Amino acid sequence: MMGQGLTSDPLFARSLPLLGESCLRRLSNVKVAIFGLGGVGSFAAEALARLGIGNFLLVDGDTIDPTNLNRQLYALRSTVGKLKTELAGQRILDINPAAKISLYSAFVTDTDIEQVLSLQPDTDVIVDAIDSVKTKIALIVKATRRGTPIFSSMGAGFKIDPTRVQCQDLAKTHTDPLARIMRRELKALGIVHLPVVFSDEPARAPVGKDSAGYTDINIKTDSGAEDYRKDLSAEGGQARLDSKENKADAVVKSATPASCSLVPPAFGLALASLVLKHILDSDAKQN
Repeated sequence: MMGQGLTSDPLFARSLPLLGESCLRRLSNVKVAIFGLGGVGSFAAEALARLGIGNFLLVDGDTIDPTNLNRQLYALRSTVGKLKTELAGQRILDINPAAKISLYSAFVTDTDIEQVLSLQPDTDVIVDAIDSVKTKIALIVKATRRGTPIFSSMGAGFKIDPTRVQCQDLAKTHTDPLARIMRRELKALGIVHLPVVFSDEPARAPVGKDSAGYTDINIKTDSGAEDYRKDLSAEGGQARLDSKENKADAVVKSATPASCSLVPPAFGLALASLVLKHILDSDAKQN
């Protein structure tokens, strides 16, 4: 379709004068792998599909839960219980029937990332919207060693202001406790610089929650850090400000991450913009 229908397909009518025909043809050949199709990843996939990305590897083992209704793109009362990967694939094809879709409908661990990536050989770009911190780190390390560009989402939970979302080098992030953990863990593995999306909005305190329902993790002393690496959801990382130094020195882990419809979508759109800018920059360097 991209060969003859580029100028006639209404999908590209508004983006053609913005990006140009050569860019859209390039996008049709790009292979993107999206890990995580929740509040962040679903909107990243949506934006990339509407840009005309031609190849997707969609990775998520989860099904739609009723609690996803407040923020996730595929979450409708009619889709509860259905696989997020299948819903994402169907939606992308409904937008662009020419797209090629590969699905991995299982939860990824740090030991099977290579196997998952083999489903779409020569992946050009990876979008990391994973919740599991341990797997998140493993994916970033694998992508870096493979030389595959990866764009990673930091914590989108406990925030309500989408105007505070920004694209930044991981080394320059602040305020976000998940980013702080990622900086430390990745630095120990030799990775300092990484393009990420984060928010500089201080995390809001949970409303109506008993403090016994949360686990404090002191970042400075590493107390509770092992539990954080294994179990903390990226959507659920909440900073708690130290009253003396006004620094986020602790993280609160909740079994029920607090989030709404305002910030995770902004994270997803920002990730998609990083992918587009990377492709534009790569083409500019080649020319």
